[in-house]
Amino acid sequence: MEMSELMQAAATDSNLVMLAVNVQEEQTTVASFANEFNMTTPVVIDPQGVIRELYEVRGLPTTVFITKDGRIDAIYAGALTPTALEERLASIR
Repeated sequence: MEMSELMQAAATDSNLVMLAVNVQEEQTTVASFANEFNMTTPVVIDPQGVIRELYEVRGLPTTVFITKDGRIDAIYAGALTPTALEERLASIR
């Protein structure tokens, strides 16, 4: 549900780098999803859940907001609302 807003944010802010991480799904499933939402950001495939473990993700979707200096600013569990997305992006900008 949040993918459209995430893609819009990535498209309108050249300073924003967004990576999608897919956990434990097949490449064909991921490609179908990426095509459906016209994703222009890289999709990292995490078949063993290594990235999920590193960021201590317990449920999906989860969005990790990282500042340009590499500091984790926020971890948002659950689907982002447009308001929550804007608040988090304002914090890392």
